[in-house]
Amino acid sequence: MLLLLFPLVEGLLFGSRKPFFEVFLILIISIFYYKKPNINLKSISVVLISAIGLLVISASILFSREESKEGSVDVRNEIINGKYNDLLKPNDQVLNYFEDESISSAQKDYALIILQSSQYITHGVFEYNHIIDMPDLAVTKGMYTFYPFRKFFNKLGFITEFDNVNPSPRKFVYLTAFGSLYIDFRWFTLLFFFLFGMFQRYVYDKSFSSSIHSPILIYLTIINVFLPILNYMRGAGIYPIVGFLFVLITHYYFLKISNEKSTNT
Repeated sequence: MLLLLFPLVEGLLFGSRKPFFEVFLILIISIFYYKKPNINLKSISVVLISAIGLLVISASILFSREESKEGSVDVRNEIINGKYNDLLKPNDQVLNYFEDESISSAQKDYALIILQSSQYITHGVFEYNHIIDMPDLAVTKGMYTFYPFRKFFNKLGFITEFDNVNPSPRKFVYLTAFGSLYIDFRWFTLLFFFLFGMFQRYVYDKSFSSSIHSPILIYLTIINVFLPILNYMRGAGIYPIVGFLFVLITHYYFLKISNEKSTNT
């Protein structure tokens, strides 16, 4: 449990909200997978209170990050007119709410937390629609989502040229998992997810009788939950899957040797 909390240090040091969402989701999925608690008023209340606390922490980090910028910054105005708003803009009624002087600052801050968190969670879908409508979008053939492999082979000297430039047309926002893979493979992404689903089914069936498969099942669940928001397979997100495959291959290798010795005996 303590090891799972280490990503929170990154969030506090670098002003990133993402680790808080990750840790919260890992804990919730792990508890429900391993402990199988009863779904009752108490458990629902704990989750809701935790979610509200997460939103408050997220907003605090966001406010602190905006306030640390050089010059005089109207934090509320900066967030309302932030980077998500060109494709996912609040309507006039919401904007007028923040301009209304009869409403207290505390109420506006709570409303801003809900607004910005909702944009953070849902804007990936709008980004996906945006890139589909771009006729001149480059096909990166896996280099956008799986660039660590190219980077690895570049370090080994197998690839002399390495372009680490982000090919996404939107540098500062997240894409859905579908959006990331669409940049790589276009509509062959559907085939990729079909095969990925077969892999998940294999892991799911094995997880009931194997402690090796259980942890990766939790990670796959996190990938699935975030599919319309973030791509947990992109970049460093692919390392847990690669590590799992390495452990699995090693496990089967030693299991085969063990069975051969047992048969010979």
